[in-house]
Amino acid sequence: MEVLILVIFGLKDKPPSPPCVSEIIDEGSCCKNAYTCLKDSNVWSLLLIFGIVIGFVDAIGIISGIVLEDYEYSDGEAALFGLIFLVGGLIGSLFFGYIVEKQKNYRQMLIFLSLMTMITTPLMLGALGSR
Repeated sequence: MEVLILVIFGLKDKPPSPPCVSEIIDEGSCCKNAYTCLKDSNVWSLLLIFGIVIGFVDAIGIISGIVLEDYEYSDGEAALFGLIFLVGGLIGSLFFGYIVEKQKNYRQMLIFLSLMTMITTPLMLGALGSR
């Protein structure tokens, strides 16, 4: 939910400047370019948003382990669940990455994927009890 709110209100349709700060800066030292990037608020926004996403994925792993233990799934079944989760994420990244590169609709895709994550995660955890 937090990611969706940050994407809707935090990201703009078009960047106010070129996408890479280093394109603006003359060839300089790597440290100077890194310092310039770290002063950019868009870099900090991206770090925050993707940090939340990584935290969410880690939390899902921990929560699913607890839930799987409560429903008496074996360690092998829990490992299979984790494998399916990872492979599904990789395939989804390839698929949606290809779509975004072709259609250039970054913001809309982020909103769509955030909504789908909010919908499918409770469904996934709810389906565990149907064993």
